[in-house]
Amino acid sequence: MDIFGDVIDKMIEERGDLQGKWPPVRVVVKEEGGDGETNDKQGCEEEEEEEEEEEEESEEKEKANEAEKEKTNGAETEKVPALTSRERRRLRRSQEAAAASSEKNRKKKERQKLKKSRQKFAASFHADLLANVPSFLSELTSALSTDHSIETSDYQCDHICWRTATPESYATLTSSLNSSPDLFTLLVEGPIGGRMISTYSINPGIPFNGNLVQAVEIPAPKVGSPYPEGLEHAEFVIPSSAGGDPSSTGFDHATVLQNFAREHSGVEWSFKATMKECNPDISVKVDMKDKGRGAATAKFHLVPLPAVIEWEKKSKQLESTSWVVKVAKTVKEEIKGREKGRPYVVGIAGGPGSGKSSASRELASEIGRDAQVLNLPMDGYHKPLKELKTKEEVYRRGSPGTFDEGKLLGDLKRVVEGDEVAVTFPGWDHAVGDPIEGAHTYEREKHDVVIVEGLYLLLPEWGLKGLFNKTIFVKSDIDKCMELLKVRNTCIPGYTKEEIEERVDDVDRANAMLVGERGGEGDADVVVEGYSCM
Repeated sequence: MDIFGDVIDKMIEERGDLQGKWPPVRVVVKEEGGDGETNDKQGCEEEEEEEEEEEEESEEKEKANEAEKEKTNGAETEKVPALTSRERRRLRRSQEAAAASSEKNRKKKERQKLKKSRQKFAASFHADLLANVPSFLSELTSALSTDHSIETSDYQCDHICWRTATPESYATLTSSLNSSPDLFTLLVEGPIGGRMISTYSINPGIPFNGNLVQAVEIPAPKVGSPYPEGLEHAEFVIPSSAGGDPSSTGFDHATVLQNFAREHSGVEWSFKATMKECNPDISVKVDMKDKGRGAATAKFHLVPLPAVIEWEKKSKQLESTSWVVKVAKTVKEEIKGREKGRPYVVGIAGGPGSGKSSASRELASEIGRDAQVLNLPMDGYHKPLKELKTKEEVYRRGSPGTFDEGKLLGDLKRVVEGDEVAVTFPGWDHAVGDPIEGAHTYEREKHDVVIVEGLYLLLPEWGLKGLFNKTIFVKSDIDKCMELLKVRNTCIPGYTKEEIEERVDDVDRANAMLVGERGGEGDADVVVEGYSCM
């Protein structure tokens, strides 16, 4: 053991670089016939070189890991620096603004997509009329000549009638035509004969017999009385000296029509429409089954329908001129010298069917001669169907609890008290049956006056009255309004005639009575009596 220890000490002294390491060398027994000393020395050197290489590799890996870690930590520090509370608030507002902008763009794209879809539908309908009306009229006038000896070659066909089969198809077609003013212009919409009828001018008119078919009449189906969709009747103008007066009190229409009927005494005429006060007519049924169309109707009157509609509008304007002109004059005087960007806000309230919408349109038109006006219906603040949790809420839609008055209040405050460059408001689409976000836009540098109309604008608990510079209440006869609503509401799909009448008497009457009792008539600046759009 002593000899072995001496050997170890001596080797350590000779190899100072191995001091403190164990084992320092590998002991090799000298083999017989070989150079044991040489083998032992060579083995030691090889062992040392391998150990040195392993240590160097380990150190390099450790340094590389540390460098990578420092690099990563540096990158993380650079990516997410420490923010002050003010910077965090700015970042949050920026993120919220980006999200709001993204949502606004999404909704805008949805509206544009819906508009394009409707315009495409309207273009298809326009093309269908251009293709089919001339052949329909040719077959109709041929049958009139052959079967009834009525020659119409010198008569203008002023409009044709396209019937819709269901309330849904009526809503879809009219909303599409309303989206395409380059092809169709709405002349009038209202209840006639127990259902809604919309009349549009056709741009341009459809040539026939040297004249133009100027308009298309689109009636909704009567409840419980469905009929095939398509062309149903045409109306012709009998040359006369009636001029532009469609009133039976200003011109003896009945005598002219009776004389025309006597000239064609063999015809089975219908005289029920000769009692109309405005543009009376007579009609005859025409069998077109041999032409694959079934029965059609030809009507004869003295004044073209577009002229009749224009005459009726002027008559209505004369009735309402006194208050419209007076209020418009007051508003225009009060906005003079008003601070730019602080709009004058008018609130028009009244019961269902009272004529609020027509009143707001006429006032906007009169004020709009000298100022920029935004007309804003309250209908866009109906709660979406998905938010109405019970069947009772859906049934009573239109009652105060089915509106989002808080959102309306907030949006109006943004206009009246805020400084946003633009504020968007929801609209209402009868074809969709839900609010349409972003349908109206108030532009601070553009609009001088905002006119808001709706049922409950002046209810005390809604807290809106203080935002209006002028308030108008449209007072009306509840019973007359309910009868008119029973006609107007035939366009609502999913109900029978009896259900519609029951709902009007139950829901709409209750809403009208609430508005009459608490809707602000006593506090309004102006009360308009007996005004109605119907």
